[in-house]
Amino acid sequence: MDTAHDPRLLNRPQTMSEHFTRDELDSASRNHAFYLEMLRLDTTPAGAHYVMLHFDVPLVDASTWRLEIGGLVARPLTLTLKEVKRRPKVEVPVTLECAGNGRALMKPRAVTMPWFVEGVSTATWGGVSLRDLLAEAGVDTVRGRQLVFTGRDRGITKGIDHHYERALPLEEAMRPEMLLAYEMGNHVLPPQHGFPLRLVVPGWYGMASVKWLERITVTAGDFEGYQQKYAYRDTRRPEELGLPVTRMNVRSLFIPPNSAGHRLPMSGSDGPQPGTLSPARTSSVHVPATPRGIHSLLRRSGTSREWETTPCTA
Repeated sequence: MDTAHDPRLLNRPQTMSEHFTRDELDSASRNHAFYLEMLRLDTTPAGAHYVMLHFDVPLVDASTWRLEIGGLVARPLTLTLKEVKRRPKVEVPVTLECAGNGRALMKPRAVTMPWFVEGVSTATWGGVSLRDLLAEAGVDTVRGRQLVFTGRDRGITKGIDHHYERALPLEEAMRPEMLLAYEMGNHVLPPQHGFPLRLVVPGWYGMASVKWLERITVTAGDFEGYQQKYAYRDTRRPEELGLPVTRMNVRSLFIPPNSAGHRLPMSGSDGPQPGTLSPARTSSVHVPATPRGIHSLLRRSGTSREWETTPCTA
């Protein structure tokens, strides 16, 4: 247990009640979930993509916005949006999931956004390679330990006035699939999804993908901002910091049984008929401590006795 923390910031209100509180309803009215019916599509339309807001949505003027890259770099950068877009464009389909997905089903549950299971979506993000920009800035890979990503959104949590900021280990930030996105589904980022630029971190829960990005700082030490040290922690006792939430765990979702696009109850005469299946998708698969090389992923459907082998690279 880390003793160098303020225990007052560990106060996480919880409830055993089956009724949602006013604070939970307020959060649910500002955020919205994914529609499971959309699992039929390979990617989620922007308007159906789940939304999680920590503070007010910043309304950013793209003409005056700048991205700063500094800290332990040889060549600090300050880029306009047009300059960012001049770099080679990369498109990556990525599934994002809120770290609190499924919270409403827990007992006790934290009194915050009451997700059931729909806090997950998949979009094709377009932008520039983070690794290429870091190479352009000349990141100090000897002294650099973490990258701190600062968003424009700002608010007060437990009396602390702060911007939303998250950090990633340098080796994670240098992964080739890491993206600074200015498009979502071949369209300009909507305001609620981080216009004009956001970080997209494939494989990590959504809290790592900082929206309304305006600054990247390479640091030699561990970042201890509120959203990094006190939020998004896996704890067993109220008085402990616990472990940081990082990579997404395996979760599978099913399209609800339906008729003509309308959701139907799961039981009774209107329920699914025996032997019928709903399409399903797996939101993420992460196998920890996997040696590098070629591996085989085994899978089978619920009606098949045969396993399918899919080669994959780690």
